Amino acid sequence: MWVEITKHNENDIKKVIYYSDANDNILLDWVDEKTLFITNAGPYKSNSIKLDVEHEIYHDRGLACRSWLLKDEYETCYQK
Repeated sequence: MWVEITKHNENDIKKVIYYSDANDNILLDWVDEKTLFITNAGPYKSNSIKLDVEHEIYHDRGLACRSWLLKDEYETCYQK
């Protein structure tokens, strides 16, 4: 599962902020204009997280955290 956001006020710039294997219970809930709570939970594991969509990214295998291409786009990168 991946979550991509589109910034309509910035020429429709798209960026992926979340990548993980999908579980049984998936829900996206905006906490405020910049914060998204992603529920991705199953009976044996949960990859749920609250992200500041401007400055944070989650990649369960950590590939985005090690990517030189993404290094300057996010302040914080989370992984399993």
